[in-house]
Amino acid sequence: MHPLGVPWDGGATDEVRFDPAGEHVVALCRHSGWVAEAQSLRSYALATGKPAHAALEEATKGVTTFAFHPDGARVAIGKLDGEVVLLAYPGGEVLASQKVLDKKGRVTAIAFDPAGARMAVGSEKGEIAVFAVPARA
Repeated sequence: MHPLGVPWDGGATDEVRFDPAGEHVVALCRHSGWVAEAQSLRSYALATGKPAHAALEEATKGVTTFAFHPDGARVAIGKLDGEVVLLAYPGGEVLASQKVLDKKGRVTAIAFDPAGARMAVGSEKGEIAVFAVPARA
């Protein structure tokens, strides 16, 4: 086993998941404090331990949580303002976005149903929203 990547100076890893193909570990990295712009997803190749998917990191600045869609080709990210963005994985292109939470507060949890047709989103204010996921184009 080898360590993956280099830790952020003064930062933390808040969430970590294997990608759907099992080839990368994707981590929500907090670079410093709880500043939304200082958070992003970072992907590491399991074979080498080196960072991968730089476009994904750039596209996810300000992320508060994330979940992979069951199809493996999309990832949903939550934002500080209650918005959820559906991105292509691993490229990071925006496929859809929607403000889903009424109260001010960051998105703290995202889950897809097994078929990937619905997404549940939770907030730090206790809200839960469930909505349909757009079909792949």
